[in-house]
Amino acid sequence: QEEALEVADRIAVLAKGKIEQVGTPEEVYEHPANAFVLQFLGTVNQFHGRQTGEPGEEGHAPAGKTSYVRPHDVEIVTGQTGDAIAAEVEHVAFAGATVSVTLKRLDDGTLVEAQIPRPRQVELGLQRGQKVYVAIKEAHTFDTDYSI
Repeated sequence: QEEALEVADRIAVLAKGKIEQVGTPEEVYEHPANAFVLQFLGTVNQFHGRQTGEPGEEGHAPAGKTSYVRPHDVEIVTGQTGDAIAAEVEHVAFAGATVSVTLKRLDDGTLVEAQIPRPRQVELGLQRGQKVYVAIKEAHTFDTDYSI
């Protein structure tokens, strides 16, 4: 998928012989047509009807809906703000300029994957067992859920 996004002028995402979306790599990545396309293009976290907001507001899942959030759209903060979800740091994986962080939600025990810049990880001093809060920068919610 990464190579297709890098070298193609236009891409098509197919599922079971059906075209799910066609467009430029930027269009397909930034504005996926459905959950299948979003999941096909990389790791996502799922939040089930947890987020709140005005009806129709992008990034907020109504009750019974699922929001999909890419790891780089997960923000880690040290204090409760807005709709932030309490979590515990499970694992911190240094990967050069970015750091992958696995968090365990304290409300339901599900895991959340975050990807943050190294300077942010140093600033937060993230360590296994540390209590933090998960805030969502951008989420995608669709009428129909797909699963890969």
